[in-house]
Amino acid sequence: MRPEQRAMNNTTYRKCFEVCDEVKEARAGKKIRLRDYPAAIVMCADSWEHPMASAIERSGKVVRTSYEETPELEAALSGLGNIGGKRDECKNYIGACAEPHSARTVMRARPETEVDELAFSYAYRPRTKTVIRYCRNCTDVFNVENP
Repeated sequence: MRPEQRAMNNTTYRKCFEVCDEVKEARAGKKIRLRDYPAAIVMCADSWEHPMASAIERSGKVVRTSYEETPELEAALSGLGNIGGKRDECKNYIGACAEPHSARTVMRARPETEVDELAFSYAYRPRTKTVIRYCRNCTDVFNVENP
């Protein structure tokens, strides 16, 4: 593992605790359900060496127009099928994972960044604080390797 990825993983792991605290605060006095937590969070940066932009995002609903500001990312996701739809190879909705959400944020901040230059931390499940595997959609679009 690259030292840069280790640092990104540590930052993302610490963010799991913040996300859990946010959920507890938002549900103050109410029972917390598993669906109140995002399924995953991940950190994305525009490169491994000397990152200029980074973002930690969570998985969530897809708004079809949300990728229009990042045409290269939109094209990469559309190459799998309809954004917001499913494909046979993966149970997740295309564009709903934390990876494309964080990639979109980074690519908005640094429009010259290309999809194949993006660097990702491991994906974490906040409610258990464990590393989870990237889904098939994300491995196909971002060429990331599962831990």
